[in-house]
Amino acid sequence: MKCPKCNFVQCDGGTECKKCKVIFEKVGTATGNFSFTIEEAPRTNPLRYIVGIALVFLLGVTGFHQLREEEVSSDETVQAANEPLLLDSSARSAYERAKRAVARCHYERAVEYFDLAISSQPDFLEAYYNRAAAKTFVAIERMKDEDEAGSLQMFREAVADKERAQELMDEGRWYVYTTKHDQNIVRTDVKEALKDSDEVMQNEAALKVALKLYADRMGN
Repeated sequence: MKCPKCNFVQCDGGTECKKCKVIFEKVGTATGNFSFTIEEAPRTNPLRYIVGIALVFLLGVTGFHQLREEEVSSDETVQAANEPLLLDSSARSAYERAKRAVARCHYERAVEYFDLAISSQPDFLEAYYNRAAAKTFVAIERMKDEDEAGSLQMFREAVADKERAQELMDEGRWYVYTTKHDQNIVRTDVKEALKDSDEVMQNEAALKVALKLYADRMGN
């Protein structure tokens, strides 16, 4: 399902968006917000500042993007940006299984299927992009289980996947997202997600705090 306020894709059955925290039954009146802004974490407090950046960074890296036919409403949405590349059938099958696992919030299983998709199609841009989101949720789940080392390692892998996706975008290796509309969404998401990646990844203490805050918030 997709949040009607922020368009964040998440598993079905929830009553609250995991990203913007809007209550689905109260869309339009809910005012809950997940994270503080960067302005609220000034540079005079370096740890608080970098935690603020890390939280915003996490919100970017956790995003999935899936095509939804009912959203097609403009020429840009349906206009093909390029001739679709031929996707290996095994890679497509694994990718579809990964999507179903994500819909059920089975993120570890989704990562396994994305692994299979990439093994069959090593330049599968969309699999890298969505595996990054799945790995980020696994990192958050591991932090909830107090596995700090495992959480940080999985998050580093998620960032590496986003970086690989960006490289493949620059090469035009699109297999699934073939319209300008969808490619622009993904390009913007990756650009924003990686904007502060160097600063975030160099401060392990702040990243741990951000992951714990995110894990605690999602667990409520």
